[in-house]
Amino acid sequence: MREVSKSEFHDAFQTVIEDEDEIVVVHANTFAFGKMDDICAGVIEALQHRLLPHQTLLMPAFSWEFCRTGHYHYRNTPSEVGALSEHFRVLPGIERTPCPIYTYCGYGPRFQELAEHSQSESVWGEDSIFKKFYELNARIVGLGQPLSKCGTVFHYAEQLVDVPYRYLKTFHGKADFGGGEASYSKQMYNRRLDVPVMNEMAPIIEDMDKRHEVLRANVGMGVVESIRTQEAVDATVKLLEEDPLCLLATRDEFVKAIASPAVTFCGGRNLDFLAEEFCAQHKAETDQEPRLIEMPFGQYRQETLNPESDLRVIDPNYVAYLETAEDLFGHILRDPLSNRETFETDIQNIVAEYTSFIAEARKCLSGIFIVADFDLLNPSPLGDFDSTLSYGCAAMMALANRVLRDGLKDLPDVHIAQYGAVMRRVGTGTASSGKFYYLSRTPFSKEFNAALSQHLLGLMLALEGKTSRLLILDLDDTLWGGVAGEDGLSGILLGGDHPGNVFKDFQYFLKALSNRGIALAVCSKNNEDDAMEIIARHPDMVLREDDFAAAQINWDDKASNVRKICKSLGLTPASAMFIDNSELEREWVRSGVPECCVPDLPRDPAQWVPFLSQIPQLQAVTLTQEDIKRKQQYAQRRRDMKERDAAQSVEAYLAGLGMTITISAYGEKNSARILQLISKTNQFNTTTVRYKKHELERMIVQQGAQVYAVSLKDKYFEEEIIAVIVASPNKNDAKALEIDSLLMSCRAMGRQIETAMLAWLADSARAQGMSALSGQIVPTEKNQPVRELYANHGFSIVGEHSYNLALENAGAQPLSIPSYISVALEDMDATLTQADLMDEEPHVDEETPSQGTAGESGSDKAAASPIVEMRGSALFERLEEIFHTMFDVEETEVIEQARLGCLKKWDSKGQIGLLMEIEDELDCDFNDEDLSALVSFEAILLRLKEMETEGELSL
Repeated sequence: MREVSKSEFHDAFQTVIEDEDEIVVVHANTFAFGKMDDICAGVIEALQHRLLPHQTLLMPAFSWEFCRTGHYHYRNTPSEVGALSEHFRVLPGIERTPCPIYTYCGYGPRFQELAEHSQSESVWGEDSIFKKFYELNARIVGLGQPLSKCGTVFHYAEQLVDVPYRYLKTFHGKADFGGGEASYSKQMYNRRLDVPVMNEMAPIIEDMDKRHEVLRANVGMGVVESIRTQEAVDATVKLLEEDPLCLLATRDEFVKAIASPAVTFCGGRNLDFLAEEFCAQHKAETDQEPRLIEMPFGQYRQETLNPESDLRVIDPNYVAYLETAEDLFGHILRDPLSNRETFETDIQNIVAEYTSFIAEARKCLSGIFIVADFDLLNPSPLGDFDSTLSYGCAAMMALANRVLRDGLKDLPDVHIAQYGAVMRRVGTGTASSGKFYYLSRTPFSKEFNAALSQHLLGLMLALEGKTSRLLILDLDDTLWGGVAGEDGLSGILLGGDHPGNVFKDFQYFLKALSNRGIALAVCSKNNEDDAMEIIARHPDMVLREDDFAAAQINWDDKASNVRKICKSLGLTPASAMFIDNSELEREWVRSGVPECCVPDLPRDPAQWVPFLSQIPQLQAVTLTQEDIKRKQQYAQRRRDMKERDAAQSVEAYLAGLGMTITISAYGEKNSARILQLISKTNQFNTTTVRYKKHELERMIVQQGAQVYAVSLKDKYFEEEIIAVIVASPNKNDAKALEIDSLLMSCRAMGRQIETAMLAWLADSARAQGMSALSGQIVPTEKNQPVRELYANHGFSIVGEHSYNLALENAGAQPLSIPSYISVALEDMDATLTQADLMDEEPHVDEETPSQGTAGESGSDKAAASPIVEMRGSALFERLEEIFHTMFDVEETEVIEQARLGCLKKWDSKGQIGLLMEIEDELDCDFNDEDLSALVSFEAILLRLKEMETEGELSL
């Protein structure tokens, strides 16, 4: 390694530091240059020799100890940014700026002036030291440290522009700046934790290099380079204003992550393993990995009421409240007999306080709340006798759930999750984590985490309108046993004894789903006459021809037939689920129609009903009259298609339908259906904004939004809400009405109803004194049918995806309601007032701490011992496989020496998860001593070997 000399550094500083520079800020990595005796002292001496009397020298002495622990001491807290700055910090005469995070050490005529700006409220704010760097045009020197890694001035520019991947966060704690420890707060423009954020400042340096704004000199194996702050900040601001994400190395990951839902799990116990299982299931089912906001157990109330918490800043799409009965009522449940006189009052008070908090949280957070009901994780101490007692644990749970529902029923966008139903399905003996609760406050077993995650995912998919609306069914060995073409009407297995009775019960289940609003269709490789004869004539058929919205019974490939069925019903394949007993056919449809949901049915048909009952894509959170009537609607669609084909013209066909649309203002009668359409409609939807109830109602009250339900009635059907209009006064033009959202059920497409809606809205806007209608089309993968809506109705293009219609002169062909559609108005005076909304002022507890405790870290190490003789054994290979799976380790990596801290995710939480996984996979049981001692691969392997030798474990 080549040795470097002090003179080389002196020459380099002559090149990169100019005489007119008043402030010189040096970021260093001395290891980049090569060998030099006492390099820190040599570099500082060379610097001091170069600097002139009017120049002030600063080096970063940054420390994140205050952020981690809430404590800082100006003298005792070391620098965390390199050996040179730490060497410089402790030299005689060197002072330190009074900031507990981005602090600098240095000396010179301007030092005190800069130190005063270090006391600003915000680290990178307008009155901070970085603003002073900009005003004085400080020279930033990268000493072996690439300028692209000297990110502080660039972060100042990011805050000026307000980039979307950072937010202001205040850290609180105790700091001592020489006058004793005192309470202190500091605000920092922190990177978001729910999305991948990693800066890459190289584009700025490259941009400055082109303009010859970078000074550079070589020293040994390293480089010394410098830039001026004003040029750097101006260049950064310019780039960020053009592209706010241009400095993200993780740009693609950020864009993908920000489009995924953010979720958090709140409870009094450790829900980390449940959250991880949920995220894994969400990723598997939707190909989206949700942004998990990790919540320290027991601290969710403080985090909710603190306006600067990550929870409040990120404002997740979903908040799951999972307080267990054992946590809330533990003292009562442990001894029901002793509490039989007071349990009613106690439980009512506890649940009332819990729901009151959720009501406060509703004011602070805009996402959807899912609140678990209550059930026993552990059996009652009263045994079976419990259910007969008015003061038993079962009675307590019934009371708690009544109070819970009453307390939440009037809160918008709050839904109850059937925790108790999942508990009963899994079983209390299986649901509890046993000893792992006492070790880490982890309440649930792996099996229960999976079942509860599946249930929660189903609720969320239903709320987002992502559940299946169509079941496409095979026939042979699916709706009945046997093959129609070979066994015939009398030979198939359906009804009677096993296995025919299994298929009949399966049809009953499908019939119930159909009555709930999920359409059924047939996709079968068969002779159509053979299949239809069974459907029409078999005495045990539950499903008849009228139960199916569409059918493709032929010898074509099933992927093509699935697409034909969806197209005939006006649905996308993403709305469909394909049910077939054949693994080969399922794989064929997965390959040919990847959007379609294709579950792997259990081999035993007797398991199909419980399997499909739990599948997330078939869950529901609401049931409207429109859902119940949907079966008739699909039958009507078939008749419509036949009539349309037979009609002399489209106009004649439409005129024969006798259509009337009724437009009504948002109100109690139609709100559920309006919100359902907003959440589910994808194809004919101009903006696909998924408003929640409280958001929509606040828009009506506070912004003057006009929200209308549009119902359709024709000669075949009673009135049904099929479309929604959301319009608001244009923010930039008080005389224009902006169409915020216009959406319509796919079953109503092709009838010119959208023309009638727009024409009526134009007339209504004129009556309100408006001179224009404006609107946007926000393209999505699914809304192709609505892309030309405004262009086809006389609107002018005024910007990318933006349109405008002048109402005073709508052109030679004014927008008008088609003659074959009648328009009626109903409940147009329905109004909401501020009194109908919840109080918006969030309650803030002044004593609520805004900073959590530092995370745990494992540092225990197991003594090394030879395990060579166990390599290649079944036990060794099985344990290695579990390690690879748990910690995402490449198969080629050796993990024999793995211990706490050496593997990604193996902290104390990772260790608990690993031991739970091993117990589950190997059917073994660790004792209490094992739980604290098994901190390495070797230690676990040796313990398992002992258990195998003693007969406690068998592979």
